Amino acid sequence: MINYKGKVAARRLYEEFGLSSSHDFEVEDLVHARDIIYEEKALPHCDGRIVFGKSKAMISDNSEIQSAGRKRFTIAHE
Repeated sequence: MINYKGKVAARRLYEEFGLSSSHDFEVEDLVHARDIIYEEKALPHCDGRIVFGKSKAMISDNSEIQSAGRKRFTIAHE
């Protein structure tokens, strides 16, 4: 069974922000538009993490990631 939840969520974001391609935006801009706190820091044993608070969420990505593509994927995934 294939899970399409991620694809559906991505399509909703595209529609909400009037995007046609993943190349039309920076992931950090969407994080900011959603009022999510973003930080880079050393994260042993993982590339990223998300923590949900009562009114906000915080995404952290590992400051040791060198690849821009991997960093983008990690932020989008969280």
